[in-house]
Amino acid sequence: MTKKRPNSAHVEQVIAHFGGIRPMADAMGHKSQSTVQKWKERGNIPYWRHDEIFRAARRKKIKRSIIEAALNGNGRSSRI
Repeated sequence: MTKKRPNSAHVEQVIAHFGGIRPMADAMGHKSQSTVQKWKERGNIPYWRHDEIFRAARRKKIKRSIIEAALNGNGRSSRI
């Protein structure tokens, strides 16, 4: 069994809003799902990827506030 890191639930929330690892990778224009898979495994999304995620969310018509709250892990929206 893999030990989950504290932020892993927040990463999983972001991925879930896109519909899974493959749909999120596709929405971000990645040819492979490995990048998103690694985020899930590590329980962390690098901060420098957040803008890329926000752009993908906008294209998928996912509210920015929902993604911000998931990235922040506190249920509140704030600028990242």
